[in-house]
Amino acid sequence: MSSDNTQSTQEARMGEGVDARFNSKLREAFGSSPFILTKFDQFMNWVRGSSMFMLQFGIACCSIEMMHTYAVKHDLDRFGAGVPRASPRQADVIIVPGTIVSKFAPRMKRVYDQMPEPKFVVGMGSCTISGGPFQEGYNVIKGAEEVIPVDIHVPGCPPRPEALVYGIAKLQERIANGETSPVTVKPYELEQFSELDDDELVQHLADRIDEEELVMRYDWAESPVLEALLGDHVIGRERHRNAEAFVVRPDEVQDALFLLRDEAGFDHCSCVTAQEYEDRYESIYHLRKYDDPTQEVGVVVPTATDAPVSESAEPVYRTADWHEREAYDLVGIDYDDHPQLERILLPETWQGHPLSLDYDQEQPQVVTFSEHANPLNEDQRAEADSDTMFVNIGPHHPATHGVLHLKTTLDGEQVADVESDIGYLHRCEEQICQNSTYRHQIMPYPDRWDYISAGILNEWAYARAAEDMADIDVPEYAQVIRTMSAELCRIASHMLALGTFALDVYGDFTAIFMYATRDREVVQNILEDLTGQRLMFNYLRLGGVAWDLPEPREEFFESIRDFLEDLPEKLEEYHDLVTSNEIFQMRCVDTGVLEPEIAKSYGATGPVARGSGIDYDLRRDDPYGYYDELDWDVITEEGCDNYARVLVRLQEVEESAKIIEQCVDLLAEWPEEDRTIQSNVPRTLKPDPDTEIYRSVEGAKGELGIYMRSDGTEKPARFKIRSPCFSNLQTLPEMSQGEYIPDLIASLGSLDIVLGEVDR
Repeated sequence: MSSDNTQSTQEARMGEGVDARFNSKLREAFGSSPFILTKFDQFMNWVRGSSMFMLQFGIACCSIEMMHTYAVKHDLDRFGAGVPRASPRQADVIIVPGTIVSKFAPRMKRVYDQMPEPKFVVGMGSCTISGGPFQEGYNVIKGAEEVIPVDIHVPGCPPRPEALVYGIAKLQERIANGETSPVTVKPYELEQFSELDDDELVQHLADRIDEEELVMRYDWAESPVLEALLGDHVIGRERHRNAEAFVVRPDEVQDALFLLRDEAGFDHCSCVTAQEYEDRYESIYHLRKYDDPTQEVGVVVPTATDAPVSESAEPVYRTADWHEREAYDLVGIDYDDHPQLERILLPETWQGHPLSLDYDQEQPQVVTFSEHANPLNEDQRAEADSDTMFVNIGPHHPATHGVLHLKTTLDGEQVADVESDIGYLHRCEEQICQNSTYRHQIMPYPDRWDYISAGILNEWAYARAAEDMADIDVPEYAQVIRTMSAELCRIASHMLALGTFALDVYGDFTAIFMYATRDREVVQNILEDLTGQRLMFNYLRLGGVAWDLPEPREEFFESIRDFLEDLPEKLEEYHDLVTSNEIFQMRCVDTGVLEPEIAKSYGATGPVARGSGIDYDLRRDDPYGYYDELDWDVITEEGCDNYARVLVRLQEVEESAKIIEQCVDLLAEWPEEDRTIQSNVPRTLKPDPDTEIYRSVEGAKGELGIYMRSDGTEKPARFKIRSPCFSNLQTLPEMSQGEYIPDLIASLGSLDIVLGEVDR
């Protein structure tokens, strides 16, 4: 007998042995009958529950934990719920992970209607139960069941991956039993499923009031040069806590801004704030210099209450396009010469402007769920003799990184034009912060802007603005902790940016994305040890941090050092699989080109700007925290393309690791008697009336800024969020025109947007 025949015979006998053991188990369970008797419905329910086709569907914060549920550590595929499907027609389970707003609700209903029967819904997070922390928002749907039926609710904000796995297991039980009424997974049920230690972290708030005379941080020196430059355009002056502001006539805005940009060098329109007073409307243009962001100036444009109209700044700064549309949408100011003054965050059918003083939040709004005869507007239909074609991408699409709608015009296979339709995750963040107190209620919300683990960076933006407004000092020890934890968040954010970008370019769900989430898990474990949370940290406090480092400190430091020690090998792995890959280079080099001057005109910041050679980083250029005491470098790349932006993020991970290592060494040697985590902060903060400030930090995506105005109460009269993703996303048409469709997807991925921050 040949060796091949011998081997095949041995394999056959091994197979027979396996079959015999399996059959013996069956006989023990069912007797000698060769048949398993069951009801057809029970058999079909067992099949459905054991082979779920999940829909790839992400909305908000909970989407991040949902992604980790699919990844290597938790591996939802083991439980009969495999890799998610991109099309609703191929899925029978939809997880609704996060907040539903009025603009997105009809789209979600349409996706649900396209799923075949029977279909099942898992509501993930408190927002799908009641609206969660955004329940009072004028635009927020108070629970998913107002739109579609829900079978299982998994509470949390957000729920841990273990909780979602448990919710899926409960859904499988319900399917097997033929149950139909919705249920909520209870917290005590989750405890028996989780193996985590139930350690309690206690927050020690400082209640003593510091009555020492405080010194203002900024020197309010006169600016005769700027005043002379602007000349008769100036009709008044204001003093904001961060910069001087010049009041100009509403019909001379462009002339004043051209002078400040071309003659004085203020080439960065960082933010536009709109607000209403009792006697006027007001637009504020917050200007900086890319070469020196500590040089700031504000341009204040008052308009009458009966006719709030001023000149548009869009011809001077392209970034003013979206900022002014938002001001029109939420406050109600009109801008002459604006190229497309229409709503940007709210549906076109919305009545009123929700941040105006006379807005009635109780008035009914029209949100239609009916399908239109033709969803294309007249201006979106191609001419009969045209070769162009209009294509909708999103707002539910795997490549849009959330609920983003790209209205794309194609000329053959090339992009002739693309328009970003946003607002599908507008959760009324600014209004909610205006209804919250400085001291205690605002801080949990910044975690939910950029919810990809950049929470402490977001918290720092608010903390910096509030601390400078109220002259609150932060102990040096707490500044080091803030700096260390912020850079851990930056690494976690960049890891996911790399993983999802590789997903966009390769379409490979199992390799780079899995590696990135694997390494993110280590960072999230460290942050959870520090803050008690995986994503929504709520760790910073005005004047410091909530609590000291976890005990035993040596073990905590060791976990960070172990991560930093392994990181170079991981980064080398990423370079081998991604940046050194010839196919990746072909897809990314010389695609999505964003020239430096175009990037500046749109107010681009962060890795997007630094990938275009713009040497701008607020950690160095407008120092805060402990950054100016540490050794690290700002990373820039001159390529201006998708490849350059990836290189910037990978190298920034290395720089963040350098910063973290220095912070750990400092904290390990810090004298115990000097470990002050908070300064003395009044229990109730009431900044002086008419105090105004704009402050910003270097977030994971770029410049994250906050404008606040005080009216003397414990709540801000105006709270404005400057989102880096909001400005960066505006550059997409410039990067994509003339490119092919796959290049459009790569360019969008290279921007690394998060819709919670875009829409706020």
